[in-house]
Amino acid sequence: MAFTLTLKPEVEQRLKELAEAEQRSMHKTVEVAMRIYLVRSGVTLNMPAKERMALTDALVSGEVDSVDELALRLSPYLEMAG
Repeated sequence: MAFTLTLKPEVEQRLKELAEAEQRSMHKTVEVAMRIYLVRSGVTLNMPAKERMALTDALVSGEVDSVDELALRLSPYLEMAG
């Protein structure tokens, strides 16, 4: 079973506001938010920039639209912090 990845409108709006305030692209803003979430969860993401950008593009385009697919693509780059 696949789950569609969608942001709540208020989360998407907040990310857009942060991107504008920080003068960052949405790509970079989402990356920063994701890293903060992972660090707070005790996980480190060691994904090269080229792969991060490709994954972000895949999420935006809908190519990656399930939690399972996202987890599969991230798993080689995740490490437990500590």
